[in-house]
Amino acid sequence: MRTARFGCVLVLVVGLPIVPLHAGDAPIPAAQARDRVGKRATVCGEVVAVIRMATPRAGGEQLFMHFDDPPPKSPFIAAVIGTDLLNTAFRGIDKTVEHKMVCVTGNVKLKDDIPFMTLTAPNQLKVTNAAKQ
Repeated sequence: MRTARFGCVLVLVVGLPIVPLHAGDAPIPAAQARDRVGKRATVCGEVVAVIRMATPRAGGEQLFMHFDDPPPKSPFIAAVIGTDLLNTAFRGIDKTVEHKMVCVTGNVKLKDDIPFMTLTAPNQLKVTNAAKQ
């Protein structure tokens, strides 16, 4: 009798659908990121410029991905801050994303009047296709 009960419970648990945590959040284009400042969002667009800079006080190195328009007109920027992240979890990211369609997920902030997002884990970034057509 115990085996039959366990089998039923297992079938019920295994049969549950797996739903992403943020299934209700539809991706938004980079130009609309300003509307989501202070909120979690998935922002998508073409990475048209990738800029790497050394900065001693902020973890050693920073990488900025400019979406849809090159600086200074970028409507959105995704940043990876810290040499440790760039040398491990995000190794080679600059070559992977430039001139490709990319979606990033996280909290949208505003700095110098430009919406941006800081990425801390690779699962926040997804290359959606090889290149913008």
